[in-house]
This record gives sequence, C-alpha cells and structure tokens, in this order.
Amino acid sequence: MCRAKSKYLLLIVLITIACRCVIAQSNLYYKSWGDFRSGKSSLLLDSIILKKRTVGEIMAYRGNDYEFFNITNKVNLSECFALSYQGAEYIQGNALNTGKEFAKVAFHGKRYLVVLAAITEKKRDDYEELDLLYQISDRFSRELEAEINKNRYLYLIPLSKKKTKMLELNPVNMDKLMKNYADLYKVYRKDANRYESDRILYYISLIDLES
Repeated sequence: MCRAKSKYLLLIVLITIACRCVIAQSNLYYKSWGDFRSGKSSLLLDSIILKKRTVGEIMAYRGNDYEFFNITNKVNLSECFALSYQGAEYIQGNALNTGKEFAKVAFHGKRYLVVLAAITEKKRDDYEELDLLYQISDRFSRELEAEINKNRYLYLIPLSKKKTKMLELNPVNMDKLMKNYADLYKVYRKDANRYESDRILYYISLIDLES
C-alpha cells in the first residue's frame, strides 16, 4: 500500500515538473508594464510567426526591428505590452514611444532593462529643424528621414519605476551613469571600446549587480 502510494506521489511530482518545463519553454505575453516588471505573464496559445524587418522596410516606414504575425488571433498582439517568444523578450514599440512593431530586449537584469529600439518621438522632434533645411530639395529630405529611421539605440529602463522611463545609452549618458560607480568607472575609462554596444551591455550587467 505504501509502495503504491509512493509511486503515485512520485508520478504527481514528475507531472508537475514536466508542466513547469513546458510553461517555461512556452510563448508568453504581458498585458502591461506592471505585469512585465512583476513577471505576471499569460500563456500565449496562438500560433505566431516572428519576422525580422529589412533595413529597407525600416528606412521607408519607420518603427522597430521585429514584427509578429498572429495566425489564430486569440490574442490581439497589438494590445500586448510585451511578448516572450522562444526565450527572447520583445516590447511593443508604441508602448516605448518608438513607433510601431516590437523592439528586442538586449538585457534583462534585476534592476535594469536594456532595449534596442528605434528613435523616440521626442528625439525625432529634434530633427525637425534640420529637416526644414533639407526640404528645399525633396530628395535630401527623404534621405535624411531614411537615415534617421534606420538608426538603432540602446535604452536603459529602471525596473523600479512604475512607468517606462527610458535613458538613451549614448556616450554622454553612459559616462554620467558610470561615474556613480567609482571603482568600475576607472576600468570603464580605460576601455577604448566602451561606447560599443556589446561593451555597454557588459557594463550595465555589472552595475545591475551593485546593491
């Protein structure tokens, strides 16, 4: 009797572990920034396809790098804040004010999130004056627009904030951020490649571990 009961309990444990493994490997969606911060996800049962947009599409139509196509349409992906698809995370560009489609999460730590995304609408406004100068020639204006559209930026988002407050990780902002960590800043300043994307992510991963 005891042996049969032990086998039954063992079977329950194995089924539970198997279910958790399946969920961990499944596609998920997050309805809001609050859900994303807290890890409150929902299982995405839809059949979806991920497409990496071409540079030509981005230059012509703006927006972020990734587009999802929902085949079964049980969930409206345009209303989701973020998706977890095949182990990677993607955030809705409109939620970040960087235009349509999804931006990929480049780093997800305990304190910080880094997203590789298109230009923000706020920064786009800074180009308006320059664009006016180019409008004398429509060709140059279109070239400027295309050049702006194809650029990608790393943005830091503190996970402690109730709203998605983004900081562009350009050289000026990186220097200011790293100065808060005196010992690490000495190493950072000696790094000739410190402004390259992979190095930026490396230093963000280090400060994410700081208390």
